[in-house]
Amino acid sequence: MTKATVLYEDSQMRGVTNFGPHVLLLKCVADQRLQLESEHELSFQVAFRCFSGVDKLIPKAHLVASRATRVLAPDDDKIREHLGLLPQAAREQVIQILSERTDSEPDNVVLIVRNMDDVARAAAECSGLQLEAGKPALRDRDRACHRLAVADLTARAQFLGRCPSFKELVGRVCALLEA
Repeated sequence: MTKATVLYEDSQMRGVTNFGPHVLLLKCVADQRLQLESEHELSFQVAFRCFSGVDKLIPKAHLVASRATRVLAPDDDKIREHLGLLPQAAREQVIQILSERTDSEPDNVVLIVRNMDDVARAAAECSGLQLEAGKPALRDRDRACHRLAVADLTARAQFLGRCPSFKELVGRVCALLEA
């Protein structure tokens, strides 16, 4: 039974079933829950969908899962511009507007700072993988997340320390699983 559905803003990963950031999320959730379930078992409880940009995520979010189980995880780097806000708009204001436009619980909106590429860079650094400079290729980004998912708990703890927004996402999913 699905208890949470994470909606990612990632234009390059539509249709992918083994999305690296989601695999890493499941492993971090398993860590937080002290391995009560395996990542495989969690994959049945925590679904995901990737949308080709926030302009697709916002109008379709309400169609994907119930308000109580939907978790929005858009990138933070361009969201204010898309919402017509000033670049310095407060995070809380962005979350409130996204919550209203998607009929989502405000607590279930997590802005990924800055974006998934930064998550992948941190995953690579914490797992000892070297990524080329610039925007990581999709296969490298997924490889970094998959590699960290099979690394030791210490590496993932270090990663969550470097990516507080991803840690917040893990916390939101854990809270939904415990509800």
